[in-house]
Amino acid sequence: MKIGYILQKDVKKILYDKKLLIIILIMPIVLMTILGFSLNSMFGVSERSISGIKIAVVKNYNPEVDLTRFEKNIQSGTISMGIDDDTKKLLLEAMDELDPEEIFFQFLESDNIKDIMSYTIENETTAREMLKNKEVDAVVILPDGYLYHSYMNFLTPSRNIVETQVLKRTSNQLKGGIVEALVDGFAQSMNNNALSKVITMDTILAYTEEDKIYEVAADIAQKTMMSVIDTDMDIKQVGIEEKKQLTSFQYYAAAIMAMFILYSAGYGGRQILEEKKEITLQRNQVAGVSFQKILTSTFLMICIVAILQSVVMIAYSRWVLKIYWGNWGLVAITVLLSSFTVASIGLLVAAITFRSNNFRIANIFESAIIQVMALLGGSFLPVEILPKFMQDLSYLAINGIAIKMYTGIMEGASLHDLTQYMGILGVMSLVFLVLATVVLKNRREAI
Repeated sequence: MKIGYILQKDVKKILYDKKLLIIILIMPIVLMTILGFSLNSMFGVSERSISGIKIAVVKNYNPEVDLTRFEKNIQSGTISMGIDDDTKKLLLEAMDELDPEEIFFQFLESDNIKDIMSYTIENETTAREMLKNKEVDAVVILPDGYLYHSYMNFLTPSRNIVETQVLKRTSNQLKGGIVEALVDGFAQSMNNNALSKVITMDTILAYTEEDKIYEVAADIAQKTMMSVIDTDMDIKQVGIEEKKQLTSFQYYAAAIMAMFILYSAGYGGRQILEEKKEITLQRNQVAGVSFQKILTSTFLMICIVAILQSVVMIAYSRWVLKIYWGNWGLVAITVLLSSFTVASIGLLVAAITFRSNNFRIANIFESAIIQVMALLGGSFLPVEILPKFMQDLSYLAINGIAIKMYTGIMEGASLHDLTQYMGILGVMSLVFLVLATVVLKNRREAI
């Protein structure tokens, strides 16, 4: 009897099992739809407080150069025209008392902020590398001329633009969004006060001499130095390597699919023992079917079912939910690799279940192990919001690796970017198959 015939029989058995089809096809489709809608806010800028956010601050300016530049502008530049020596002296004294850099870092070190966020100061190259390597959640870049333009905004009627960049990983929308929202809120608050200063100076200019304007500016800066900072600070999000941002529908389409293909392994884990108890296994062996062929058929059956699950869920999410999956070739590779790994662990479950001669292991796998893998791998919640040690454990979950691959493809990852995940799935498959072989190695008696 050929393997193809046995495999065809096993697959037909699944297709006729309505209860199983509801579990492996209908339920995941319903869940990915519900979670996509209900958790959409988690994939934008969130207002919820999360601890452990790490950022790198880049100072792309030279304080000495900026101070010298502003001082020269007061002494002999455009600002010096129309103001007397006393006003120049007043502006220089105000400059000495005012430190825009200190104001920004005092904001980062305030009690409310430091409870959820810590920072280090790095150069831009190092900061970008840290972001790429997931050592920080965001990078805040204070641009060239930051102090000079801030002083111009503080102490003169000018409104210089200071463009501050917030770089964040698109794979961690939650923490990156919080950093962006906090920095943006700080800048907006400062801008409002700076705008009030400009309006006040413009109003006074209509009734007094120009040099008096600078006296007013210096006085305002001295009184409000902790609440006034540069005008028109534009917080600009810059994606790393032009990755596409994930939506909740994209994430949960991948997350739910990666979890529910594990149930194929649970079903396959029962297969051999069920056939033994129904005497089907014995009849097959009498007909000349070797135990190796039965194992191979079980492995292929689990793999095919996992592939069918993936194809159905991808098709539904693509045509109904309009989800963008990215490069279809890479998606196909991920489907095949994840299904192969699921089939491998399914064969291990089948081997242990058969060897123990009861369904306890298969039951534990379906009711507990799959749930633990779903939690650690990110099928319930994105792993980025879990504790650090649980994030590391996500690499031990089949669904966790599959989610990383699918979401990476959605963000524009290349085949090279996925090689480490492909390697992990390959090693997992090999380990599961070796363990299954060891479990069944000494099983010699007739079935």
